[in-house]
Amino acid sequence: MSFSGTAASLPAGDLKMALGVMYKRDEYFYRADPIGSVILDDGFEDILGFNASDDIEGSDHNTDIYAEAAIPVLRGATGVERLEVLLGYRHSEYDSAGGVAAYKAELLYDPVQALTLRSSYQHAVRAPSVFELYQPLLPTLYDASADFGVLDPCTAGSDERSGPDSAQVEALCIAQGLPAALLADYQNSIGFFQGVYGGNPDLDPEAADTLTIGLVLRSRSERPLWSSMQLSLDWDRIEVEDAIIQASAQNYIPLCFDARVNPGFSTDNEMCRLFSRDPASGDIVDLMDIYQNIVGFEVSGIDLQFDWSFGAGPGDVGVNWLASWMDYVETIEAEGLPPVDEAGRIGGNFIGRTLPEWKWNLNLSYTWNALSLGGRWRYVDGMRDHEVEDYTVPSFDYLDLFASYVVDQGVLDGLTLRAGVENLADEDPPLVINGGANTDPEQYDVLGRRYYVNLTYRF
Repeated sequence: MSFSGTAASLPAGDLKMALGVMYKRDEYFYRADPIGSVILDDGFEDILGFNASDDIEGSDHNTDIYAEAAIPVLRGATGVERLEVLLGYRHSEYDSAGGVAAYKAELLYDPVQALTLRSSYQHAVRAPSVFELYQPLLPTLYDASADFGVLDPCTAGSDERSGPDSAQVEALCIAQGLPAALLADYQNSIGFFQGVYGGNPDLDPEAADTLTIGLVLRSRSERPLWSSMQLSLDWDRIEVEDAIIQASAQNYIPLCFDARVNPGFSTDNEMCRLFSRDPASGDIVDLMDIYQNIVGFEVSGIDLQFDWSFGAGPGDVGVNWLASWMDYVETIEAEGLPPVDEAGRIGGNFIGRTLPEWKWNLNLSYTWNALSLGGRWRYVDGMRDHEVEDYTVPSFDYLDLFASYVVDQGVLDGLTLRAGVENLADEDPPLVINGGANTDPEQYDVLGRRYYVNLTYRF
């Protein structure tokens, strides 16, 4: 339920407000295939090579109250064509996360008609999803070696036992349950670690603070060729606290023995609580690859948009260029660790598998009456692997072609025909060392060249 309208008339224009109350309930149901749900007595999946699955059922609900206001401060003065402030506030009560608040403040300033300066600050909150909270705990398995899995820091000859904190590391190994008699020559006895992965009902909400500063520049030329030209440029910085990620034993087991994260080498450290040890063999058991809140991350970059249209022959040419440059993506997994910049990297474990520094879409079109023809160039910058420094993925270019015809008269008025081809050059996706399906299907085209035809009728 919401109410909006003009609250008052001010010298610079109307004060506009919106007030509302909202209730939302989310329910998540997943019914797993019984064949894929079989877990054997030894804890392994019945079908080796495929993660086991199970039914998922959970729900969450929240009630929100919100208010927004657009306040005209000044208009039509010398050096101020327009000055406007936008304010917003929302309070949400979640069944899972409790009460959280989000708010924003935006400023729009036109010193002259051709230029808009804009800036905003926003504090946003994301409660954990039903899936992150209630995904069932299912078996997971790691190879107990440095080359193919996770090397236990308590292993004889490990970097941790050979380093400057070796005495504290060995004391922690014993405190965790490794028999002292086995410590000197300890090796994992079975060659793997077992545990579970899944949801975590104790997650806290994520919180993000976003600052943007930008401008919009419009052409003041009266010549038809230049009159529609417009350029926007925005710098942004996003700081996320308590970011939600799925914990991986490859990360938290070494961090349990890292003096920066666990300076007291305590068994009660949050990284150490995600696994335990068999009291007889000393082997790591009961891994917990569950969703966790990490310290957070910070992202900064620049977005550019260029729009231009002009007459050419019997029709009109349209140009639209959307480009994004990523300055840095700094992730902090745990207190005590320095930020790690992952911009230009591929195969990371936290906020996206691929983080190219440059990406853009360039759209060109030609419209003549009811017919429109166009092409799109999609560019993804080259990247280095997240872990293997000398493994690189080249830049990728995709070309799409499309056309449409709109019938606006006669008995077929309202009919639109669209056709096109995507990935015209049939580019194969790159191989990624740590990506799903050996690539990143969220970033790269995995389907190859494809065609489509679409017919729409509106009446």
